[in-house]
Amino acid sequence: MAALAQPDADDAYVTHLARPSVVTPLVSEEEVPDHVVHLAVRDGWGYFTYAGDAAGWPAGFTGHPQGDPRSPGTHGSYGEYSAGSGLSIPVFTRLLTDFLVSAELPTWIHWISEDGPAEP
Repeated sequence: MAALAQPDADDAYVTHLARPSVVTPLVSEEEVPDHVVHLAVRDGWGYFTYAGDAAGWPAGFTGHPQGDPRSPGTHGSYGEYSAGSGLSIPVFTRLLTDFLVSAELPTWIHWISEDGPAEP
């Protein structure tokens, strides 16, 4: 976390190697991970976005956890993180650790879909 929190650090791109890979013919015939995770730490807040296949989301999921309403929006090379989507560093660390252990989106946190308020 310390490296991501440095003032000159950009956001990180993470894939979980235990998850399946897929072929997306419109992009390439090569297999690619079935998901993308972007992470950022800014001014004491952790940001996490996910796009891809996710248990309980039949059409896949693109979005972020419901964060602290006090967290500001921010940006990085991989995208924008909306205001209110930032997590305290302990919650962010737990979320990332749980994802890395299970290879699934943790269910103990409420997820906000970019496609609307649908629930898994």
